[in-house]
Amino acid sequence: MKKNTLLLNFSVMVMLAFSSNDAFAASQTTTIKLQGQISPSSCDIAMDNAGSIKLNSSGGVNKSSVTGSIALPTKKLGLMILCRGATSFAFRSRDIALNAGNVQLAGENSRELFSLGMTNNGQAIGGYLAVIDRQHSSMDGKTIPNILISENEGASWRSGDTTLSPSGDSIYSWGSQTTPESVRMVNVNIILKPFLFNINHPDSLKINGMTTFEIVYL
Repeated sequence: MKKNTLLLNFSVMVMLAFSSNDAFAASQTTTIKLQGQISPSSCDIAMDNAGSIKLNSSGGVNKSSVTGSIALPTKKLGLMILCRGATSFAFRSRDIALNAGNVQLAGENSRELFSLGMTNNGQAIGGYLAVIDRQHSSMDGKTIPNILISENEGASWRSGDTTLSPSGDSIYSWGSQTTPESVRMVNVNIILKPFLFNINHPDSLKINGMTTFEIVYL
């Protein structure tokens, strides 16, 4: 997979060294010099409210005795990517909060859970799922037909589950069932489903989830 779109101009310089017709017939030296410039397609990425989301229980909470967690109201995040021209690209999400990759629900690790940080004494506060809402996402003004997922940096693609991975191992794009399409503008609506663990804590908890989103040029 090419990480950048390549605009390559090259020049060829040929040098022939000889001192006589006999020498030329016996030995020839040719040097080729390639010159060019690699220019990546330029896209900008932004989020609603500068990516700041406040979690609260104003909409009510749902306690689960099975998972030992407290579900908070869902939130929506708008991810916008704008390019100067039609470009083939994807994005990846990577959880960089404390306890990233170690969030357990009902005693089991999940590859799909993002972290909401840890308390001062090392207890996991909670986590969240991040799901792409395809029906309310668009590419160049049209509803995205398929969310495409690659687990090998774009060597192959599949359509299917729209739950984001927090590890950064998967990248996400859009288009037909197997091929990402070049677009100029993408608006991705992401639904966040946060939850807290039943932590006995005398003071208020400081939730500190943090995730990066990165453009990957194909």
